[in-house]
Amino acid sequence: MEKRTRPSQPVTTTQTSFEVFELIKERDGLTLSELDAELDLAKSTLHRHLATLEDLGYLVRDDDTYRVGLWFLDLGFSAMRQNELYQVGKDLAENLAEQTEHTVWLSAEQNGLAVHIHKAVGGNPFQNFANVGKRRLLHPLAGGKAILAFLPEERVRSIVDRHGLPARTENTITDEAELFEMIERTRERGYSVQFGEAIVGLNGVGAPIRLEGEVVGAIAIAGAANRIPRAKIHDELAEQVLAIANEIEVNLRYS
Repeated sequence: MEKRTRPSQPVTTTQTSFEVFELIKERDGLTLSELDAELDLAKSTLHRHLATLEDLGYLVRDDDTYRVGLWFLDLGFSAMRQNELYQVGKDLAENLAEQTEHTVWLSAEQNGLAVHIHKAVGGNPFQNFANVGKRRLLHPLAGGKAILAFLPEERVRSIVDRHGLPARTENTITDEAELFEMIERTRERGYSVQFGEAIVGLNGVGAPIRLEGEVVGAIAIAGAANRIPRAKIHDELAEQVLAIANEIEVNLRYS
């Protein structure tokens, strides 16, 4: 379970509205009775939050089910237009996907989680449930590991304190000492790897993207384990992902 830290003086009505919205988003829609069972709110209070979010266009009601409104499409596109990493990296990610014929993820870190800001699909896509905009734990992902490895140790420990190290598969790192061993290995070779740690049968390799010495994101190649086995990752794909990461860094520096 994610450990949440809260501001010292949160605006509780705003916080509650976002908790309602986040739950609806995570579940792909919920009815009033389902929300009432999940949230520790008076039904009248819950109804007021729902009515406000619906009136503003952030939620829509389909029969008895509340869902995320299309207004968020505009917000999402606005966020991408304003994100320099996305603007600089998306075409290079597409090039890498075309070269390797595998799926390429461009990701940033926000609030201790990986946020996928672009997905480039190669000729041999691996079907999974991740989408652009999806927030995911850092430690099971190739891109997430690359980010963790080049963050300051104090920041890594704060992320672990907040989100923990929950398992996604039997291969996921769940021990803090093991995490820091992975970080050391990743720093030494310059790229990260994951073998079935996020999804069984999915391997990946990632490289950090840095600007002025600070990690701002990562680019990663992911694919079915039979198409990108360990040897291919270390002998071929690692060099390609490092080269693209370096190109993105240069473009960020001079953009």
